[in-house]
Order: sequence, then C-alpha cells, then structure tokens
Amino acid sequence: MSKNGVLLAQDLVGWSGDHSRSGAATPQASGAAGFADIRLLAAVTLFTALVIGGAVVIERTADANRRAATAASLPRPTSTVPQAITGAREVRGWPDTTQNPAGEYSWDGRTCAGGQSCVHGFMHNGYASGHVNIYIRGTPERPDPNKGQTVTVAGHDALYRRTGTGTEEWIVGIQRATLAISLEAEPGASDADLAEAHAIIQSMRTETRDTKLGFRLVFTLMTNAWDSG
Repeated sequence: MSKNGVLLAQDLVGWSGDHSRSGAATPQASGAAGFADIRLLAAVTLFTALVIGGAVVIERTADANRRAATAASLPRPTSTVPQAITGAREVRGWPDTTQNPAGEYSWDGRTCAGGQSCVHGFMHNGYASGHVNIYIRGTPERPDPNKGQTVTVAGHDALYRRTGTGTEEWIVGIQRATLAISLEAEPGASDADLAEAHAIIQSMRTETRDTKLGFRLVFTLMTNAWDSG
C-alpha cells in the first residue's frame, strides 16, 4: 500500500512538471503557476506521508494481531507448586497392646489408641527386637540442674541423666505436672533400636487440652514396631 502511495505521488509531481512546461507563460502567469505548483507539491507531500503512515499503522496492527494469535495458541504453563495439605493429622491415644501403625500418638494419663486396651505409660518395640522400652509417668520431682544435664523436651526445660546401665531418664515440668520419661535398653538392643527410641522422645510436643491435666504429650512412632502389650 505504501508503494502505491509513492507511485501516485510521483505521477502527480510528473503531471505538475509537464503542465508547467507546456506553452509560454507571462511573468504573472509564471508566478501564479509557480505558487500553484508549490501548493500542489505540498499537497502531494502531505498525501504521501499520510499514505505511508497509514501503511505503517496497518502493518503494526497486523503484526500485533499475529503475535496475539501465536500467544493464544501456546500451551499455558502448569504450576509445579505443591498444594498445601488440608485437614488436621489424626493423633491417637497411647499405643494399644497390638501392633500399631506408624503415626502420631499421645499420652494424657488415660486415653488408649482407638479405644482399645493398652498399658498406659509403657511401650516397647515388641514387633522388632523387643529390647527397648519407654515409660512415661508422673513424678513429684522437679527438674534440678544439679542432678543432671539441662536439656529441652517437648519445648520445655528438662533434666537428663543416666540412671543405670542402658537406662536414661528425662525429668520435664509441663504446666503444673512433672513427668519422668525413661528409656530402657535391654542386652541385645542395637544402635538402630536406640536411635528409633531417641527419635520418639525428640519428636514430643505438647497440645493444650480441656482436661484436668490441661495438656497431652504428642509423639511420633516412625515404624509399626511399637505396642504396649
């Protein structure tokens, strides 16, 4: 379209030149003709600019439309951000006397997992080696830094000490209660047995409960080897 506009402008300029060269002209006529030629040349120039400018605008618009069509045909990216897990995890009571699946359990002094029977405050890896026992009980003793090493259990200051061969104990004060958590490794307990028992104690945390005790102690069993039978 721009090429046609230039050709048209050239035709008009040629016509103007031919017209001015035909015949003799008086000075007045020559002046008038020259002024007319100037106006014609200005009009041609303006017309040419408009034609070229319009062609550029049309070409840019067409190019923008092509890009938009191409973008629309491309597949949309899929988000790889993992979605948040909804819903609270189930926290069971104390492990019962049968095999218990891995998961979160709790001690509150009375509740057994799934409403089954349990020996509350005692569990061992009975479905593995059976050589490691964990006990939780209330005690009147408060943590005393002079009687052991100061540590943290379930987010609370606690006392750690060894009370015998293969026996460890943590004394922790939680609200108005003091708990004694004991780990007993019998002869034949492996390093893996002890590591799993320590991981259970390290996983402990407290949750506030509307009960006489006022809380429950939540912990995680990493495997299905633990029971209270």
